Amino acid sequence: MLANRPRRQDSNPWPIHEPASKAPEGRPGWPNGKKFAFVLKHDVEGLKGLEPCRQLAEIDKALGFRASFNFVPEGDYPLFGSRPSVSR
Repeated sequence: MLANRPRRQDSNPWPIHEPASKAPEGRPGWPNGKKFAFVLKHDVEGLKGLEPCRQLAEIDKALGFRASFNFVPEGDYPLFGSRPSVSR
């Protein structure tokens, strides 16, 4: 009930800034007559998140998507191209 109250107050279900809803002058539009685009991204944290990245990228590719993989710099894994520190 509480969640429906704000919904009734706003009749516009998708808040779009009106000036941003129109294409800039001279813009031909999206390829193949498409009406919109979206961004697919994956936030990766820790070794548990890092391990399935390649498989997930292959799934995305098989479905015709290209995603952004965002690696959290603080975690329990070394970033690509760096070497883990070893304490002796």
